[in-house]
Amino acid sequence: MNNPSIPLYQQICRDLARRITGGELPAHTQLPSMDLLAEKYQCSNIVVRQALKLASDCGLITTRQGRCSIVREWHRYRGGKVKNLRIAILQSGLREDCAFDYASGPCSWLFQNHTVNCLQAHGHAAILQSCKFDYRKMLQNVDGAITLTHPASLPYPLEVPHCYLYYGSRLPLPKNDAVYFSSRLAYRQLATRFAANNVKAVLLIMAGKTPYCWQNLTCRIAFEEQFSKGMVPEAVKLLAPESFFAEITGEVTRSLKKLRKFGPVAVITNGDLLAYQAVDAAKSLNMRLRKDIFVIGESDLPESARTTPPLTVIQTDFAAAARELCKMSINAIIQSGTPQKNVAINSTVSIRKT
Repeated sequence: MNNPSIPLYQQICRDLARRITGGELPAHTQLPSMDLLAEKYQCSNIVVRQALKLASDCGLITTRQGRCSIVREWHRYRGGKVKNLRIAILQSGLREDCAFDYASGPCSWLFQNHTVNCLQAHGHAAILQSCKFDYRKMLQNVDGAITLTHPASLPYPLEVPHCYLYYGSRLPLPKNDAVYFSSRLAYRQLATRFAANNVKAVLLIMAGKTPYCWQNLTCRIAFEEQFSKGMVPEAVKLLAPESFFAEITGEVTRSLKKLRKFGPVAVITNGDLLAYQAVDAAKSLNMRLRKDIFVIGESDLPESARTTPPLTVIQTDFAAAARELCKMSINAIIQSGTPQKNVAINSTVSIRKT
């Protein structure tokens, strides 16, 4: 219960959901009193009341005024009205409380929160579970599962209706049951822009990535024309900071000093805060934005609200992906695990004056 990015009452609700689906709190179990829950979670009764209301709205418990809450009886989906489904969300986080560390992956943080909020908005229970832990017992008590990781990364097979979110990987795209992001359109837009401005060098800044990713990233599409015209390997530089909040201005400055001799430089990052460090580095070298250097960030991240002026960014609609994931998951449950057709979410480029 120590993730400041998520309201405490939501964290309490998620903890109750995991205990219920894991069998620790079976059907008809009476929950402790509000005072005891407040003591357990070290919070106020108001926060506990919010958490219990959310758990009730999700169909996990039944609450009655003046009485303790009861774990609701649950049956797998057998047809009829689609309500009160229990859907597991498997992610690749290392935290035992199943909360993403925002600093190590804001995109994953957004995927998870949009998906949880979408399910809860429709009255379904979203149960978080890291695939780094044994999730088999929990899956015995859910209707279906949504995985925010590639199926090849799962240690145990999924024996309930399921779907996948796929976002950038060297692994092949699943044949079905996947919502995936296609960045080809966005990088084709960048290719036109870079060619028009005679870009001669590349600085790729990808937090949490390793250098070999360059060979497999779609962003290489943006520089196909430059490579065909003889861009040399020395004109390509890769930086892979461990965190989206890493201090890399000095390292970026040193890289730009080496790259600027080739001509205009394109900088692509997977986070706006990293992109702004590139802007600061360029200014310290008296490089002119949109002439000597083109800095591309990534929007729709909470951190972008802290950055002014706005950058040219690759826009990814995480909320649309969450809606498609939830829809695909529910359809798979209704249709008893029938494979669902893949859905592509296209990223686009938003050109903004810096």
